[in-house]
Amino acid sequence: MNSPQFQSFNQLPGPKGHFLLGSIPEIAGRPLPFFTQLQSQYGYYCRFSMGPYRFLYLGHPDHIQYILQENSKNYLKSITYDVLKLFLGEGLLTSESELWRKQRQIASPLFQSKKLAGFSSLMTNATLRCIEQIRPLAEAGQPINMSQSMMALTLEIVAQALFTRNVQEESLIVGENLTTILEFAERRLQSFITPPLFVPTPWNRRFLRAKQKLDEMVYLWIRERKQHPTEGADLLNKLLEARDEENKPLSEKQLRDELMTLILAGHETTANAMIWTWYLLSQYPRIWKELQDEWAHVLNGRVPTFEDLESLSLTQRVLQESMRLYPPVWAIERKAISEDRVDGIPIPPGTNVMLSPYVTHHDPAFWENPEAFEPDRFLPENVKSRHKFAYFPFGGGPRICIGNYFAMMEGTLILATMGQRYYPQLLPTQFVEMQSLIVLRPKRPLWMTLKPVQ
Repeated sequence: MNSPQFQSFNQLPGPKGHFLLGSIPEIAGRPLPFFTQLQSQYGYYCRFSMGPYRFLYLGHPDHIQYILQENSKNYLKSITYDVLKLFLGEGLLTSESELWRKQRQIASPLFQSKKLAGFSSLMTNATLRCIEQIRPLAEAGQPINMSQSMMALTLEIVAQALFTRNVQEESLIVGENLTTILEFAERRLQSFITPPLFVPTPWNRRFLRAKQKLDEMVYLWIRERKQHPTEGADLLNKLLEARDEENKPLSEKQLRDELMTLILAGHETTANAMIWTWYLLSQYPRIWKELQDEWAHVLNGRVPTFEDLESLSLTQRVLQESMRLYPPVWAIERKAISEDRVDGIPIPPGTNVMLSPYVTHHDPAFWENPEAFEPDRFLPENVKSRHKFAYFPFGGGPRICIGNYFAMMEGTLILATMGQRYYPQLLPTQFVEMQSLIVLRPKRPLWMTLKPVQ
């Protein structure tokens, strides 16, 4: 792609916005329509502002590849991550430079393919327990809160896999408090003029209470493991064994930041990917029938295993297409360190760069009939013919989500285990609307009935 050569950032097209607030009034509460309209009106690049912050929107896959991969060293994480640091601290998601590299080195072995094989039975066993819990309601034809069920299930899986911890009793506490924290973060991002946390506003108090409850839970896990060590190779043990340059162990605060990051990243995003997948399958019975045929052929009623994953190709394509339509992380921000230029577009130092998987995933230039649910878009021959960065639900480049394979395996096993038993049906009165917090989730809990598969 060849853009016109601009001499300065201010020459770029873009909305004028309010003289003080910029585009905040248009973005507040409706960011997805705003960015979709932005690309429709101005094309693949434009400038806009949010309060005192200068932004560059980039939407072409060539631009996205340049920012996330080709010149990623020039781009740090930006404003959203600064807000997340209020809760996550300096964990793997929010840290930068040398600290991030050390954290990534510690965590990477847990997410290698040979290690993932050992997690498959953990994932299916947790799904079977979830099925048993909802069975009475399903058999009675009673509505089930699928949002809550998927949140509890993915939390149990991530806690067992990474911390060897049973958190069934804590799942509701985690879910409620994470929702409070995400809503607080979104309000803070959309206003920019916010009082410090020590000012006792209603939202500050709600945030601090939620953070305190989650802190107490995670610090308890750390102290219990220190008092009762295990020989397992989970992440908590690896973090406890890690040493810094002076051969000192990580502090409890550092341990807390890493665990909290993985709870959010490994639980919230996967849960919402599953919630949207169940919703889509309830709307497309033809795809559901094709899934049943795949499961009958590959599994014949048995619980799936790690060895089955390669054969469950349609199941994986369904998840990929679900994350195209509803990418859990709908926006990615970076900030330029040094002056740069991409395809004729000037990027001054300090510029916040906005990329949106949601907008790019719905771009008709790369996706024919983009609003339709068509898993065959992800057949190998179709993937090969498409730009690599037309699809980036896990980000890309050196900072691609470390748990991407874990999440795909988890979603595939959950879907094949539960889907062989129940068919999801959305309640006729259910109105489904997107809520674009840090994570893209349904605005209201998704209530469904589960019809037993004959």
